[in-house]
Amino acid sequence: MSLKQLNEKSKEFNLSQESIDNRENGRLSFVSKFPLNEIKDLSIDQYVQGTDENSFCYWLEFKKILFGIGGGNASKFGVYKAKDGKYYTSYGKNKKELSGQELDDFFSNIKSGIIQALEYTKNDQINKIQEINLPLWNMVLQKILSIYFPDKFITIGSPDVLIECARDIKLKGIDLIPENSIQINYECKKALSSLPEYKDWSYEKIGSFIWQTYLDDTKRDFYIIGSKYGDHADQDVFPEMLKKEVIATGFASQLNLEEFYLKNHSEITEYLSEQGEDSKSYSALKYFLTLKVGDRIAIKADGSPKGQKGFLSIVGIAEVIEKNGETYRHDPKGLGHLINVKFIKAPVYKEFDLGGYGRTIHKLSKPDHIDLIFKSEYSPVTVEDLNNIHKEVRVIYAYLKNSLSHRKIQSEVLGEDTPARGGGFLAMQILHEYEIEGDKKGVLNNTPFNVEYEKADGKYLEALELLKKYYPEFGNVTKKSNEMNFPLNTILYGPPGTGKTYNTVLRAAEIIENRKIDSYDEALEIFKANLHDQIEFITFHQNYSYEDFIQGLRPDTENDKELTFERKDGVFKVISDRALKNITSSEQPPVAKKTFEETFNVFVNPLVEGEVEEIEVKMKKVSYFITAITNKSIEFRKTSGGTEHTLSISTLRKMYDAESVLDIQGLSSYYSPLLDELLKIGKDSSGKKEIVQRKNYVIIIDEINRANISRVFGELITLIEPDKRSHGTIPLEARLPSGDPFIVPSNLFIIGTMNTADKSIALLDIALRRRFEFESMYPNYEIVGQEIYDVEILQKINEQIIKSKGHDFQIGHAYFMGENKDLVQRMNKKVIPLLLEYYMNDEKEVKGILQSSGLIIEENSWPLRITGTND
Repeated sequence: MSLKQLNEKSKEFNLSQESIDNRENGRLSFVSKFPLNEIKDLSIDQYVQGTDENSFCYWLEFKKILFGIGGGNASKFGVYKAKDGKYYTSYGKNKKELSGQELDDFFSNIKSGIIQALEYTKNDQINKIQEINLPLWNMVLQKILSIYFPDKFITIGSPDVLIECARDIKLKGIDLIPENSIQINYECKKALSSLPEYKDWSYEKIGSFIWQTYLDDTKRDFYIIGSKYGDHADQDVFPEMLKKEVIATGFASQLNLEEFYLKNHSEITEYLSEQGEDSKSYSALKYFLTLKVGDRIAIKADGSPKGQKGFLSIVGIAEVIEKNGETYRHDPKGLGHLINVKFIKAPVYKEFDLGGYGRTIHKLSKPDHIDLIFKSEYSPVTVEDLNNIHKEVRVIYAYLKNSLSHRKIQSEVLGEDTPARGGGFLAMQILHEYEIEGDKKGVLNNTPFNVEYEKADGKYLEALELLKKYYPEFGNVTKKSNEMNFPLNTILYGPPGTGKTYNTVLRAAEIIENRKIDSYDEALEIFKANLHDQIEFITFHQNYSYEDFIQGLRPDTENDKELTFERKDGVFKVISDRALKNITSSEQPPVAKKTFEETFNVFVNPLVEGEVEEIEVKMKKVSYFITAITNKSIEFRKTSGGTEHTLSISTLRKMYDAESVLDIQGLSSYYSPLLDELLKIGKDSSGKKEIVQRKNYVIIIDEINRANISRVFGELITLIEPDKRSHGTIPLEARLPSGDPFIVPSNLFIIGTMNTADKSIALLDIALRRRFEFESMYPNYEIVGQEIYDVEILQKINEQIIKSKGHDFQIGHAYFMGENKDLVQRMNKKVIPLLLEYYMNDEKEVKGILQSSGLIIEENSWPLRITGTND
């Protein structure tokens, strides 16, 4: 609006004296509790969020003083105290614990920065505040300055509102960007107070008036809209949107939908259906045509749907406006359907780790996502930069879709502080996969790797040649030669406490990463991140069966009408199927096909969201109607009536992956038309080709010798041999009792552990012994980087055990490690009970071992106890 319109609105605005007094009293209560001259004396706990209701930051956020600064997290105050009682700065991947002198120095810098900003404000030197390097959000600092100097500012912290006000009053001499929000606030207040309309207004009245005029959250909605056109999403129309000051969508571009603008969704959908448009048009246009004046839109470059690694890149923020008496326009020879906007931030580029935004247009409902996307600070870029980034992001997707996330590669290869920009990610992946001669990594900092999407065919060697073409200084590059070569079937065996289970974690992580890992902490993180995906961990016991391990029948607990049984895959079959799908897909040419989950969600979403009561599935002569979706099944009714019919979602998933209808007695005619619908949705996606990288999978079987191996493995004992696996020299496929075909994939590693004190190797099933490689694990008395306590005593105990019972019954070094350094407690609570078990409570035998090891035995004690050593 113009300044004249703003002034006209001011004549109608009124704020009661009671409201003015209440707000001033709230401000004064803060100043009284935290006097300006005492800020320098605040302790860390008097300042931080996370202590109690008396802290400085708690009052800033939760006491209703001047304006709100809610949203985000406690890191906006620079430093905060978490629930674990520790102090941190930043959040997410950049979260850092502070303690000791580092904490003192960090907090001291915050206080001195706040005091300096207050001094600059007192002297009207607002332009100098940006020179202070403060880790506070601008909104937080704005509130602090406004509390102590209320007459110098509008009582508003939102940069968006301030910038809109600044535009309308024609504020000059300052860039209208969020980074300058404090100075914009100051200059707006100064300009408004100089006008006769506001000369006698209190700071409370001016702040309330500007806030209510420029922001009414009850009427504003927030959306994300894509900026790509074409069957393969290869036409970037964002530059044209910028030029025409519109946002646009190309669905059903031949139809003029002016009469449906701001109509309800059902009317729009019904009309589009009558015109023969598909479901994608419904989904996009029903939201597009309800965009109203004041709504905010984030324009995305790329976004990942649910179920994939979260990724969203934003190139602009806009607000819907009316121009020349209209908001919607039809442009059949151009962009299709247009909505007039003013661009608030554009062109910009910022990435978010958010999934679920793969469609053309989304209406946002999550407050934290709205805050993150619309209240973040954005760095401006040129249109040329944006074009390069678009190309680079497509290359990233082509190479990394099912590999490490680009964020992880960035942090591992170049460090956390490296700018996150475009094709550098591809170069990082190549650096991760190949040895680079010399220290060349620094070349990539801030250097885009510009390459056309069409050239990215998923082969690292070709990408490597492109890298060398653009950066000849990389010189000779060869594939890493230190790849790991583990046997497919391994059993780690030894006495208790020798680190068998500990080493399975390390071994599994190295197999998954295909590299040597020296840090156990790193291995544990990899293990946790891949558990129930590329890694499964189970423990055998005497009752463990074939049905638990491979496949069996289990009662259907969701059926409350009658007792039925369903086929249930065991843990070994589940991970085998997962690994086989990966290794098979990695050998196929890239396909433009969505995942089953993504496709199925699109199909059933209208029913799940309540937009329709049933979904019609057309068969050759009649139809059937899907009425409900459960976790496992699809419920439907036939045209002739009767609703107690179901289809299995897991069976449908297998059909979708195979792209063919399985032979299911009596139900094939119902699966077939549904499968056809899903394949249509799955194949008419953006056209981005999914490149599947071959992965390794691991199943860990702890205590493998405690189960009846012949019963658990059954006929599969032969299939686990390397040459009988999917890619072996003589691959064998078995037929399970259910009729399912089954083969063990060549990228599945089996790691077993066996406690030799529990059952000797000699008694292990001979068939299993022949098919596994055995690695012994006996006590260590020296481990690099780790401390073993009372090593001499451990050695003496084991020497005596070896003499009487053999090597398999030794005491492992793990009993003499860890936080408990107390020898007496460790022996009495752990080691002596184990010795008594070994020797079947033979007191004389165990006493002899303890005495020979230099330990003093407590007289007349039972169970046996020691009181110390003879030293």
